[in-house]
Amino acid sequence: MDTSRTALSVTTLVFFWLPAFTILMVTGFFSAIGYSLGLVFLTLGLISSVAYIAALNYLRRFSRHWYLGLPLALALIAGTACAFLAVTVIPTLATPGVFPGTLITNSGTAALLCLAPCSLLLFISLSSGGERNDVITGAAIVSALVSLVSVAMLLDMALSALNLSAQMMFRHPLGEGMMILYGMGTMITGILFLMVVRRLPE
Repeated sequence: MDTSRTALSVTTLVFFWLPAFTILMVTGFFSAIGYSLGLVFLTLGLISSVAYIAALNYLRRFSRHWYLGLPLALALIAGTACAFLAVTVIPTLATPGVFPGTLITNSGTAALLCLAPCSLLLFISLSSGGERNDVITGAAIVSALVSLVSVAMLLDMALSALNLSAQMMFRHPLGEGMMILYGMGTMITGILFLMVVRRLPE
C-alpha cells in the first residue's frame, strides 16, 4: 500500500473513539467522563488530522470532486482543537459548566457528530473517482444512516442554544444512549472506510 492510502487508513483511527473511550473508563485510568472523551479525541483526532491532510493530495489526483473531502478535514481539525482546550483549559476553570466551558464542550461534541456526515461526502467524492463498487456504496449507505442520528442531535443542540426549545430532547440519559449508538455507527463506518481504502488504486 502506498503512502497516500496508508495515510487514509490512519485517518480512520478517530472513528474508533467509542472503544478507546470505553477502555479508559472501564480501566478507571481517568474518572472524569468529559476529560477522558477530550483526551481520546485529542489523541486520535491529532493523528487522524495529520494523516488526512497528508492524503488530500491523493484525493485531488483521484477524484474530480475531491473538495467534498474538505469538510472531514475541517471537522477533524476543529474537533482536535476543542479537545485540546477541553483537556487543558476546562479543568482550570472555576465553573466549567458555564461559558467558556460550555462553548468548548458543545463545539467539540458538534465536531464529533460531524464525522459521519463528512464521511458521507468523502465516500461520494471517492465514488466519482471511477471506483464505483459495492464497498463504497455500502460505506455511503451506512454513513447516511449514522448521519441521521448525528443530524438529529446537532439540530437538538442548535435549537437549545438558540433558545428555540425549552430544553434539549436528547438529555440524560437519552443523550448518552444516542452517543453510544452514534459511536457504534462511526466504528462500523471506520471499518468500511478501511475496506474502501484497500480497494483504491495506487
